[in-house]
Amino acid sequence: MLRIVRYVLVVVLIAFIVVVYHSNASPAVSFQEVEAAYTESGLLDGLDLQNARQLERYLGITPEMYEEAAYWKAANPMSADELLIIRAKDEQALAAIEECVENRVNDQTTLFGDYAPEEAAKLADHISDARGIYYVYGVGDAADEWDRVFNGIQ
Repeated sequence: MLRIVRYVLVVVLIAFIVVVYHSNASPAVSFQEVEAAYTESGLLDGLDLQNARQLERYLGITPEMYEEAAYWKAANPMSADELLIIRAKDEQALAAIEECVENRVNDQTTLFGDYAPEEAAKLADHISDARGIYYVYGVGDAADEWDRVFNGIQ
């Protein structure tokens, strides 16, 4: 009887590990497919695609940290809206990217908190989600939808 209990516990543990690993795994799609999921969603109105230099300027994320990235930012400087999807080089780079984003959110909250409280509120509700080495960060009215798009990518 004790052997059966041990066997069942081992099977349950293995099943749990598989589920946890799979839920945190990188999507099994290319970065272009991830980017297309966003561009085709119709949720990027009012945002302009930025280049690598602007990604480094605004978020401090250098090309050495990622394989591919797409960063959209509001054309209006009075708006905190922005969306980043990125495929980090590795787990270490992902941690550095998350730190850059945290710094960006803190800096923007301080900046907008003084004169645009509605933008500071958007920053408080930002999304920040990772799956494997893919990462999404977003601030804006569509942030929850952006997160759903990210989580719906297989």
